[in-house]
Amino acid sequence: MMTSREIVHQAIDELSEAEAGIVLETFTDRRKHEAPGLALREAFVEAYRIRDLEEGLRMEKHPGIVFRNGIGGRSATLSDGPEVWKIVETLKGTELMDQQAIAAITTTAEWGALTHAQVQTAVRYYSDFHEEVDEKIALNSKQTERQREST
Repeated sequence: MMTSREIVHQAIDELSEAEAGIVLETFTDRRKHEAPGLALREAFVEAYRIRDLEEGLRMEKHPGIVFRNGIGGRSATLSDGPEVWKIVETLKGTELMDQQAIAAITTTAEWGALTHAQVQTAVRYYSDFHEEVDEKIALNSKQTERQREST
């Protein structure tokens, strides 16, 4: 059985840095007026509410994209396929991201059993949220490198 402290730490670990900031800010503001436990619960509810709204707006703008929890936290994912960062990482690996995007899209679609439309969805999402996707790619590279070093 997890302690309350462990539950809180696990919940914070699942949040992005911005979401964790919302929790801390909301908790700090509300604990003056409420019991600490209630204030903390309300802080998490607020962070998740904001996250869900932001993700909903992104999904509306990018049909075919959903958000799922993964090893590196929440990630934009094709509704019927892999995480966006995996597709973009493969595209970048072809070194054709800017020069011959259509050829790269076709190559990636064939490689991963994805349709042309799925890859285009991932590329469109990447064009709007490239920093977020690049961060996921970098995080994966670091994890892969650590795994190689440990073996």
